[in-house]
Amino acid sequence: MTDTKFIYSLAELMAQCDLSALPPEDMKVWELMNTVGKETQLSKGCMNVFFDTEFTTIEKDGFRTLISIGCVAQDGREFYAELSDTWHPANCSEFVVTTVLPLLQGGAYRMTEAELATRLKDWIEGLTENKVVLRTDSPFYDWPWVEQLFTFFGCWPKNLRRKCGTIYFNHDHHVSRYQQGLEDYWKLNAARRHHALADAKSLLFARNFAIGRGM
Repeated sequence: MTDTKFIYSLAELMAQCDLSALPPEDMKVWELMNTVGKETQLSKGCMNVFFDTEFTTIEKDGFRTLISIGCVAQDGREFYAELSDTWHPANCSEFVVTTVLPLLQGGAYRMTEAELATRLKDWIEGLTENKVVLRTDSPFYDWPWVEQLFTFFGCWPKNLRRKCGTIYFNHDHHVSRYQQGLEDYWKLNAARRHHALADAKSLLFARNFAIGRGM
């Protein structure tokens, strides 16, 4: 589920973060977003992969489980999977039932959680021998699924960085162009919004639009 509130210029992000004012449940958000200041150095020479997840509910007290995940590498290679053994429609919010579930594709994309762990690991390791950074605009919601998946099954990809990458810009101009890129993408793909792979592709499209790459 994409969440554009996580897209800030670097200066705006740091200026808005008052740790003393954060409630305990939001400290995880800060821990994830605090990687932004180190991104330029850590990401040099890396393969960036933009990803998104869909899950049963966004409610804090709901039974939250993973439904699907979509990934697109900076060179366009894609990965998409839907889980067959982690969720049930009865545990889904009304929004998920009416908006997310109708977009599921089934068939070859449907797999168990264990299969997902293996296939996603193989896909990531097959992208490059260099370090891979998974990037999302909603790290608080998306990254824990990846972290839990590879940790539980003990198969962390050898080239995957163990910190979530964010989508950030140093200048307000790029932030504005990113938002415009998202708007342009969804004008053409509105019917697919909240499909994990389509959402992931929107991040790559908007990021490239923001920096003027391939536009």
